Amino acid sequence: MIKMQLSEVWAAKSALEKLAQLELPIKEAYKISKILRTIQQDLEFIEQERAKLIKKYAKQEDNKNEIKVAEENVQDFLNDFYKILEHSVEYDFVKINLNNIGDSIKLTATDILMLSPFIDDISDENEKNKTS
Repeated sequence: MIKMQLSEVWAAKSALEKLAQLELPIKEAYKISKILRTIQQDLEFIEQERAKLIKKYAKQEDNKNEIKVAEENVQDFLNDFYKILEHSVEYDFVKINLNNIGDSIKLTATDILMLSPFIDDISDENEKNKTS
């Protein structure tokens, strides 16, 4: 089981979706799709709770259909939202192995950082390859 906080799930969402759009080896594509399916319920929960908080702390803009958190309520909104993201969750899935994805895939350092809870630690393998 892999234990993480909802904040890590929320942060990795866009990077996982980015990976899901790429042509990858079948095994890694399957892992990514399984991860996305596994975390989907928690992502929906986070979004629902975020929407409730926006309504709670919102102020409707004049002459607009736009609702956003009132400036004076931003800190309260963030505090409540961060409390939601602090919850721990456990998942049962196989982590992504970047060595199996190939060098043609381009990811930013931010993508890798956000994906880190979902990626096998490849540093040990790279160190072994250097000494061989």
